[in-house]
Amino acid sequence: MSARAGLIVAALALAGCSRYADFSLPVIPGGGGMVKWEWNVHPGPTMERGTWTDVLNPSVGRDAEDIQFLFRVRRQDVAYAAGDFSGWLDVNLSDKLDIAPGAGAWEGDYIAANGSALRYTKEYFYWYQAGRVPQIGLWREGSKLEGPVLETGPRGSWDERGVADPYVIHFDGTFFMYFLGQDRARRQRLGVARSTDGIHWQKLRTNPILELGEYGAFDETGLGEPAVWESNGSYWMLYTGRDRKEYRRLDWRARRMA
Repeated sequence: MSARAGLIVAALALAGCSRYADFSLPVIPGGGGMVKWEWNVHPGPTMERGTWTDVLNPSVGRDAEDIQFLFRVRRQDVAYAAGDFSGWLDVNLSDKLDIAPGAGAWEGDYIAANGSALRYTKEYFYWYQAGRVPQIGLWREGSKLEGPVLETGPRGSWDERGVADPYVIHFDGTFFMYFLGQDRARRQRLGVARSTDGIHWQKLRTNPILELGEYGAFDETGLGEPAVWESNGSYWMLYTGRDRKEYRRLDWRARRMA
């Protein structure tokens, strides 16, 4: 190999490695003992669909004055509401974020939805999936970035056929995004990426972090829609599992970073 060819190979290797890194979540102070969670189902919908086709895939962000609520409606539009947990019915459903896909856009004409909202330094960030081969884009305080911020993996990787269902937390100066990855066999598992600005991301080199369940398990054919938070010195995750009959149910995991 010539010296020039060697330099090109080295440069490509370095460029590829920049998209991946080894990292772990910060240690949470305090804790000690497990938490018992009790889940209560509200007897009826807190937000009706009205003239819209769907109202689903919620993501909530809080500021000092109220709670901002982002949710998916129809197949391509994302609407916005503000209030407390008892005030969702007084909502202007026509107030939509400008992230609907269109001809010529990187999203194609299929979908822009399943997002994750986060308020950081007085701005709202909203990461969302789009496209028939889904990738993850970003809407930030009134406008969306021109291209995806988290792309599919290389050929043969666990997420080469799609990255979707983002869920982002911010802790100790770093954003962490949990997401679904799909391979060529249509298996869907969960991974994580990190970022210092919410735009440029590095995927964990050892992804996926959560594998499919065993044969006959409720999550044997797919995992998705992760939601992560910290409590009592541990990180907690809720996620959707899909079985062979395409039934979807929820499970949770906890991990203490000591």
